Amino acid sequence: KGKGKGGQGGGAAAAQASGGKAGAAAAAPIAGLPDVGPGLYCCTFTLQFEAGGTYYIASCYPYSFNDLQDNLDSLVYRLTMQQQHIQQQLQSQQQQPQQQHAAVSAEQGSGNAGGLTVPDVTASPLPLVRSLLCYTLSGHRCDLITITDFSAPPEVIRQREYIVLTARVHPGETCASWIMQGILDFLTSSHPVAAILRSSFIFKVVPMLNPDGVVNGNYRSSLAGVDLNRVWDKPVKWLHPTVYHSKKLLQQLAAAGRLALFVDIHGHSTKEDVFFYGCEPNLMGLPNQSAGQKDTKQAAAKAQAAEPPDTTLPGSGSAGASGLQQPADMIAAGASGSTTLPAVLGAGLGQPAAGAAGGSGPLGAAAGYTSDKNGLVNPSTAASTQSSAALNARTAARLRVRMLPYLTSRLSQDYSIEKCNFRIRKYKLSAARVVVHREMGVAGSYTLEASLAGQSTSRTHFSIKDYIMQGHNLCRAIADLAEVDDALLLEEMSCRLVLPPYVSTYTA
Repeated sequence: KGKGKGGQGGGAAAAQASGGKAGAAAAAPIAGLPDVGPGLYCCTFTLQFEAGGTYYIASCYPYSFNDLQDNLDSLVYRLTMQQQHIQQQLQSQQQQPQQQHAAVSAEQGSGNAGGLTVPDVTASPLPLVRSLLCYTLSGHRCDLITITDFSAPPEVIRQREYIVLTARVHPGETCASWIMQGILDFLTSSHPVAAILRSSFIFKVVPMLNPDGVVNGNYRSSLAGVDLNRVWDKPVKWLHPTVYHSKKLLQQLAAAGRLALFVDIHGHSTKEDVFFYGCEPNLMGLPNQSAGQKDTKQAAAKAQAAEPPDTTLPGSGSAGASGLQQPADMIAAGASGSTTLPAVLGAGLGQPAAGAAGGSGPLGAAAGYTSDKNGLVNPSTAASTQSSAALNARTAARLRVRMLPYLTSRLSQDYSIEKCNFRIRKYKLSAARVVVHREMGVAGSYTLEASLAGQSTSRTHFSIKDYIMQGHNLCRAIADLAEVDDALLLEEMSCRLVLPPYVSTYTA
């Protein structure tokens, strides 16, 4: 369904049936196909239609530009109706004391029916503001949605940090729009977690970055034939207006030190599950040793210098440490150079916490630790491996950028921490997440990839409801990240995750 073929974008290919029950659209025989190259495969199939007409063959559930406009209209209408209902309830509650006072005054003959003053109570403003980011080359709207608790005082709202979410830069990745719909539905709902998020952050959402590509049925490019996720380094205003204005918005927020998190939502055609692409932090200037390890070595050196040489055993000064470090000592500094994250999310996304000292929990199997079936450190082996127990600042910084992906994988089996990748490759230097990370200094800059297929563990295909729930769970994970005990989460992650070797240069 849709409002004309112009609204039928989203990677759907139209096949005109020849008519009747025998009508079919079939691929050419394999023998007639040209060489597709090593490692590439061609799938052929036959479709038989019950009746003649135009059919749309989609790689994922379609989500057109008209669908977005209709859903945004419905969302604003629903919130407006809810606000009016609340307003009517408040007015009814306001009138009851006045009526009761008037009745009592009439019985007593006082004639002072209007003596009771009831404060004027109004419903809270809508948590959503729909505005125009820009128009596309063909004149379509690119919507910008702002979500927060607007009932707070202006000075409180001005102190909030921003979270920017974008989707559908590639028109054929329709699942990104379904995830975005889940995000919008959750953030504007009455769920307690949604209320906490609205009172803590300001969400700037661009639900469809490439309306022209969607309307015209492109799979990856814009109306100008450009992959808009490869022009973020130097977008041209008249050629890439949606990316140009989105980057301007991000730059303004980052320059003010108020950009906490950026997530660009995509679909993946070859992998299963939902996973993140992130950016490894810049480790230059961060020590290889944790503060705890450094202090221990200094204490050992002082003790060795104070004792006679014949009575001092090598390393005797470091044997006094027992067990794991206390939580206050486990918060390691984040990546230097990433300066735009707020205090509430900074600890979770690679930023140094105020007064933070180095050192954290074990590094799991990579550090020679043994753990129980739940991935936690075995206390009986903690003391014997104390020399490798404390995390240095570099390891802690690498773990921090993995906190959000890790938290989403704890909430839902749809999310896979194993499939996440944080290496920056050369051909991705102009992609959104890399530009936001490198040019704006945002450690928490991610691409969220959702499979067009399904989940690897259950071997089931994702449904529309699954994609919507993935949007809900992303919001829950952001809320968890803002409230999590940073030290304990680092401890848990270091037990369960094995970090790949760090690559300091961009790879091909």
